[in-house]
Amino acid sequence: MGLGGHYSSMAAGPVISPRLVQQNGTGVTYSGSWALTSFSSYSGGSARYTSVAKRSATYSFTGRSIGFVTTLAGNRGVVYIKLDGANVAKIDLGTNPTTYRRIVWSRSFSTLKAHKVQVVVVGTYGRVDVDAFAVLK
Repeated sequence: MGLGGHYSSMAAGPVISPRLVQQNGTGVTYSGSWALTSFSSYSGGSARYTSVAKRSATYSFTGRSIGFVTTLAGNRGVVYIKLDGANVAKIDLGTNPTTYRRIVWSRSFSTLKAHKVQVVVVGTYGRVDVDAFAVLK
């Protein structure tokens, strides 16, 4: 017997395919130069970083959900997140204790379609790491 004596047939939803796209993955591009650092605590063992204002990392993808994976630490800076060209968030990554592989921003969409997320360094203090992007297709 179903909840409250009600029955229904099973309904199939969309097939969801999670992916973790590393900082050097297909679809990720950078403006200006970003240094490469290797450390086992980073997703995939490496990350790109800069503290220079207005440098950006852009990820073009097709999906139902996106998340920005980075490091939170006392010496980290501030980023703007742009989605499809519009500013959608300002995030201060400078917090203790240090936390690696953290999704600090995410957005879900009602349909599967192409998007572009851009992480823009504010540059007032601290460095910004681009570790990975988490995507649900």
